[in-house]
Amino acid sequence: MPAKHAKHAKEKMRRIGLMGLMGLMLLAGRARGAGNIIVGTVTVTNSAGTTNGQTITVNGSTRTWTNSVQLPGSQILTNGTAALAATNLFSEFAIYPFAGPLSLAWVGPTNLSLTTTPGGALTVTLSDGWGTVSYATSVLTAAVPHLAQEPPQRQPCAAKTTRRASRPAGFHPVSHRGNEPPPACPLRPRHAGSRARSRARAVWR
Repeated sequence: MPAKHAKHAKEKMRRIGLMGLMGLMLLAGRARGAGNIIVGTVTVTNSAGTTNGQTITVNGSTRTWTNSVQLPGSQILTNGTAALAATNLFSEFAIYPFAGPLSLAWVGPTNLSLTTTPGGALTVTLSDGWGTVSYATSVLTAAVPHLAQEPPQRQPCAAKTTRRASRPAGFHPVSHRGNEPPPACPLRPRHAGSRARSRARAVWR
């Protein structure tokens, strides 16, 4: 193998090895960053709403229902209906969000949801008598990176044939097609005027 070709082959293998190593590093990084998304739905089930002293605890942070709010961010105003109690709960969480972060959403007349970021934790605890909590988990998988491939090597075109080669005696060409490259080679576009001029030059007078 010529020295030039051997050097080119070694350089190509080195680039392929580097791309493979980068792909493995990217895959490992994404695998570490992948995690599950947890959605917790809180529902006020008591038709009479909530009463003073009842609580809800989210990831260790406790909010207490009360008839008179003195400590915003840790107390929630009670209400005599389930729908309005859920509204007060939603307003409290929207104004004073939990750490995490957690995404808050209004689900229905008496429901709201808290959603974690990928890999985040969520634990919701309610005191007795006013509501329930349910969980749903979305499992995420690490994406496989797409490794860019080298573009195919351009193949050399076959040698062009000439109009003068192997021309029989008395032959009068009327076309320049003998000079066109083989079909496998890219053809340069020509407009009608240039083709007409080429034909005119090809005719023997």
